[in-house]
Amino acid sequence: MWLQTAAGTWVQITAIDDAHRSQKVHNLTVEGQHTYFVLAGNAPVLVHNAKRDRTDPEAVCPIGPYAAESIPARSKSQKFDESPGGERDQINEIGSRFGCHTCGIIFPFGSKKGYVPDHQPISSWVPDGFPQRLYSQCIDCSRKQAGWARQLAPVMLPSYERIAKEMGL
Repeated sequence: MWLQTAAGTWVQITAIDDAHRSQKVHNLTVEGQHTYFVLAGNAPVLVHNAKRDRTDPEAVCPIGPYAAESIPARSKSQKFDESPGGERDQINEIGSRFGCHTCGIIFPFGSKKGYVPDHQPISSWVPDGFPQRLYSQCIDCSRKQAGWARQLAPVMLPSYERIAKEMGL
């Protein structure tokens, strides 16, 4: 694999560190510039602005393009009604007709219970009592969403608390 430097020369990548670690990061947005260089020590690094505002719930937590139906969520709980005709059956029925609301897959693999009932807005982002709906989601999309949902919870919860206050909740 090759990488082009800021000077335009090419260097070969000889190793990749795939270690996972938590580290405090800072976001920088440069108005009017999509890509720009910053210095990491003495090394110039090409970076780019995100296209969406991370504190805008509609931008960060969109309901997927395949969301044709949903059901009201009883609570933020991940414990769903498993009885015949309950939440789990209703989500699987919606999924069998419309697929995962995020990617559109019709046959969810990896979950013995079928589709994952996906709370929208995401439960860790909203205060108790905030209205939510459940959408059908495949296990792969659910796992991807869970990672960034946890990371963004400290940023998103204050945004939803403000919205809840404006709604009188």
